[in-house]
Amino acid sequence: MKNMTTLKGTVTGFDFGNPHVWMYVDIRDDQGGIQKWTAGGPSPSRMANTGWSKDTLHAGDEITLVGNRSTDGTYKLRLSKVVLSNGRQLICYGNQAGA
Repeated sequence: MKNMTTLKGTVTGFDFGNPHVWMYVDIRDDQGGIQKWTAGGPSPSRMANTGWSKDTLHAGDEITLVGNRSTDGTYKLRLSKVVLSNGRQLICYGNQAGA
């Protein structure tokens, strides 16, 4: 969990529901192809405590994801924070110092 991955991409879906919040993001790879990533966070109530709502993200939004990539090589990320296109940073877990 010490190695952080940072990705920039376009939101294709945002599920602000229990038991975990999920977002779906298209990431352009070095060859110009699209990788379909899934990024998960804690429950909606925990994320709401750090400033999130069901209206925080919409399809087409450009965001930067920061988190821990799945070790199985799939395009999955355990979110630490998201940086919106306006520079606003939203953490996903309220107890993360320095996130």
